Amino acid sequence: MKEIKNYEEHTTRYILETVGDVDNFNNEIYRGQELQAEHTMPLIREVLASNLDLVVSLSIKTEEGYKPMIIKSRIKGISSNSNTCALLYHKEDLYTPLALIGYNTVSYRYVLRNKAIKRGGEERDYWDASLKESKHLKIIMRALGQTMSQIVPKPQAFLSVLLEKCEGYRYSQMNKYVEGKEISAISADEIQHMINSGYEPTPHSLLARVIDNYRDNFDVYDSAKKYSPMVYHARRIDSSDDLYIAKLKYPSWADTEGSTMSDSSVVRKYLIDNPMKEVRYNHADIPKYIEQSIAMLDLKSSTSNSTSSYIEGMGIKINNNRYWIIDENNEVNPDV
Repeated sequence: MKEIKNYEEHTTRYILETVGDVDNFNNEIYRGQELQAEHTMPLIREVLASNLDLVVSLSIKTEEGYKPMIIKSRIKGISSNSNTCALLYHKEDLYTPLALIGYNTVSYRYVLRNKAIKRGGEERDYWDASLKESKHLKIIMRALGQTMSQIVPKPQAFLSVLLEKCEGYRYSQMNKYVEGKEISAISADEIQHMINSGYEPTPHSLLARVIDNYRDNFDVYDSAKKYSPMVYHARRIDSSDDLYIAKLKYPSWADTEGSTMSDSSVVRKYLIDNPMKEVRYNHADIPKYIEQSIAMLDLKSSTSNSTSSYIEGMGIKINNNRYWIIDENNEVNPDV
């Protein structure tokens, strides 16, 4: 159990990381004045026993002449009897709440609220519910999992726009051997099969020029087919110059069987086999290549009517909060 003293005036913040921390908190801090806090402890235990990377934060206010008191927040729009006494955070970011939890002393139900998650000015939707006891823990975990997926990137959610841009670049490279739009639908595999089979088209025909160009530019085509740079997902942190950075090896043509859809089964399998993990980087430790790329993407977006911008070979700015940085020459390689 961590203590962050003077978090606010006369206030100590306690970070519970394990189920055992709940008992320590009860024994050392809690004195039974707050019914909501008392009844919420079983839910807090279950949350900490889950597989999610969550911690629970409770704040105690201690003023001279008063008993120590757990700070509570009234929840608007649910019930006048519902208060929250704890906040949930991702363990690597203790300053952006994921959800509020509490207890309704009239309906005897837990309260879970994933309220207006903000990052870099980006506001999330509301999600409210009054939930029953432990048998509904799966619902609670699902709600929290959905919230966390907005914070810790699931590659499918952000890869679509990157696929669109990178695949456009890949296609432009691979199609260098193709002349004539009317036969652009012929796949490279079919052309390779023709060549391997000894097929010789009529001299000077359009198809003959396509096959000749394929032979002449095979190295260009083959390298484009193997195109798989390292890319980094960078996420700004509200009220901080630090960044969360996660890296992903961009899927090659062979890795995804040529699929350009981020929700396709082969892409999903690739992403499952190559998971992303965020690491927080202090401003001074952010790799220069990433910082320079973000600055260039910000500069480009400032000259356009859209918050998103793309620079070939460098990356794409998705919004004011998130970026994909393309590292074709493996210049970065931070330990994330």
